Amino acid sequence: MGPSGGGVDWHGFELAATTKGTVECSGGILYNPTTEHPSYVALAYGKTWRHKMFSCTSRTDGVNCSTPSGHGLFVSRETWRVW
Repeated sequence: MGPSGGGVDWHGFELAATTKGTVECSGGILYNPTTEHPSYVALAYGKTWRHKMFSCTSRTDGVNCSTPSGHGLFVSRETWRVW
């Protein structure tokens, strides 16, 4: 179910360099499990990950990501928001 309660699979968020963050939904898997093997790394509480213009900080209340243009997203177990 998507975050709005619809019947679409939701797989996460997208944050571009100069636009508002968005919720991304799909109708199926986004990779080929036969040939692609995504890897996931946990960002420890209190740590910040930076890549080019993106910065994400993990805290006990959630993860906050932002760009220098003032856009971002916040994700926690209870809620999410984009701006």
